[in-house]
Amino acid sequence: MSKIGRNDQCHCGSGKKYKKCCLNKDQAESRAQLEEKNQKSVIHDDRPSYCYQKGSEDDLSEEDFGDESLEWKICQDFISEFDRLEFSDKVIHLTNMLEEKNAVVPYVAFESFDKLQSAADTKMRREQVNNCIDLLRLAFPEVFLTDVVFYAHWYITNQLAAGTHEGISLYFNEAAAMSVKSIDTFTELTDMLAYHGLLPSLLEGMNLA
Repeated sequence: MSKIGRNDQCHCGSGKKYKKCCLNKDQAESRAQLEEKNQKSVIHDDRPSYCYQKGSEDDLSEEDFGDESLEWKICQDFISEFDRLEFSDKVIHLTNMLEEKNAVVPYVAFESFDKLQSAADTKMRREQVNNCIDLLRLAFPEVFLTDVVFYAHWYITNQLAAGTHEGISLYFNEAAAMSVKSIDTFTELTDMLAYHGLLPSLLEGMNLA
């Protein structure tokens, strides 16, 4: 089964979002398999509040941690701390995290951007979110590609709201190449481009998809 995004419809057919349905059960099964095989050893940076991974190029996600593990608690603490910040402080915190040049855990990056985007209610804030997305894409392409469809959706939404088309084709093409990761979100993207009359970008991306 291909990777299911947290906001995709659940694979069980309930019609609910995956994160509201079978995510916890699937994660528990994944953790049990990991513990049984005992194949992964993770060494973290000595700055735990950022929840970095060192010593491996593998992407980490929620299922790589046990609920009671120190590593997973560090990630959850970071997200909780990040959520309490004002928007401007969120931008500074996230920018500093990305500029550290250590490997960022994909789960932490996704949750941070999700919270940032949900508070982007002005033109200036949307521009700041997109600047951070650009930074993530350039500094940590492997993390960016883990949830590329969502990052592209946020970026393109912000650009269209600001009345500019700059970068839309680039992000849509990258999302199209990985559209199987989150087909529902990618479909929303195609609808957005069609609605705004960006047919050349839409056709180019659909050929990649």
